[in-house]
Amino acid sequence: MTSSTNKHNDDIAIIKSSKNRLKMDSLIKVHHIISFDKARFIHKIGEIELIVMAQAEKYLKKHFDL
Repeated sequence: MTSSTNKHNDDIAIIKSSKNRLKMDSLIKVHHIISFDKARFIHKIGEIELIVMAQAEKYLKKHFDL
């Protein structure tokens, strides 16, 4: 994720809300996802809206054959 507003084709916009607890509008750079380390997830900060999660899942399923 990034708080940069320079959106590219596959980026998914996230508007800050009380649910996601972001400090500013952000982008998920889905084309930069390679892997993640669960050990880096120390505690939950917030939740993204279901529509945003659906967009991310759609991209991952398409591009990573999930």
